[in-house]
Amino acid sequence: MRNLLQTSIGSTIHIETRKQPGLWPALVDPTQIELALLNLAINARDAMPQGGTLTIETGNATLSGTDRWGDLPAGEYAVVTVSDTGTGMSDEVRAKAFCDPQTPVARADASALRRRAQQRTSIDRAGGLGELARLWAA
Repeated sequence: MRNLLQTSIGSTIHIETRKQPGLWPALVDPTQIELALLNLAINARDAMPQGGTLTIETGNATLSGTDRWGDLPAGEYAVVTVSDTGTGMSDEVRAKAFCDPQTPVARADASALRRRAQQRTSIDRAGGLGELARLWAA
């Protein structure tokens, strides 16, 4: 996957990975996760025309009833976080980050990822620079 990402985003963007040891197991479709990561990497590339850093992190998160993230139910999640040092996305681009409206296959793939019982996506600004996206899976 790293080679595919690097080829897709070019040599001016450095990929940094941070893997938390003891990542909890989660039921996911590997192809759906790979498509989401590729889409986020391409969005990041477009936001970093002069180059930059794409960071992919894995971690665990426990959400209780009081610290919920959007519409995620309380529970334990494996989380993949993708951030970049780019210019950030407009609200219009952010709304379509997991779906290319011109490509029915991409639209179906993105919808399938979001429909899975305990899988969600969220996108936020990363400290005023770039974007930070999370893929949540239980």
